[in-house]
Amino acid sequence: LKLDRSVPVCYQVAGIYATTSRITPSNADEAYQLLAEAFRSDRKWIDISLTDPDLKNLRTDSRYKQLIDASRLLHNPR
Repeated sequence: LKLDRSVPVCYQVAGIYATTSRITPSNADEAYQLLAEAFRSDRKWIDISLTDPDLKNLRTDSRYKQLIDASRLLHNPR
């Protein structure tokens, strides 16, 4: 992240944090920050996250659904 803060890199590193969040719960917070950054840039990252196995630890957390809902609103305002 220090060398490359592009959206794909942020998304990939979010997956690493999400995967390790079972052992280190605070890593989920880092994952959400990076996912929010990716989701702001392009809706495709939201769609990819719905089936990404690296994010399975986050899907049971209410914050994940809130992030998805808020991000969708950004891309599809009513």
